Amino acid sequence: RYPVDFGTWKNDYANCRCTGGESTKEVYRRAIEAVSRLAEAHDGETLLLSTHATIVRALCAYSQGLDDSRVGEIPFTHNASINLFTYENGRLLPERLDIVEHLGDPVTGVHHSFGK
Repeated sequence: RYPVDFGTWKNDYANCRCTGGESTKEVYRRAIEAVSRLAEAHDGETLLLSTHATIVRALCAYSQGLDDSRVGEIPFTHNASINLFTYENGRLLPERLDIVEHLGDPVTGVHHSFGK
């Protein structure tokens, strides 16, 4: 139904915006602000957040020092994977990403990393 949106998603992931929604760059900024706020409010605690692939990609990009224009360079994680981060001194640090051992055989394939 939205060939222009889909084309941008495939070819320019960082600048895509689904009709009526946020751009990937806006999602990146919102995710970083929310996770930083939660981490600071719960210093020393363990948090569990459940989200969709673009948020995971944004957090992975940010934790690797990549800005919002480079989210498309981060591969999609598997569905229902676990991604562990540590938040220290205002920085989000990747610990272990795309953990799927808990899923056993029903692991679904990873989508192609569009937008590189």
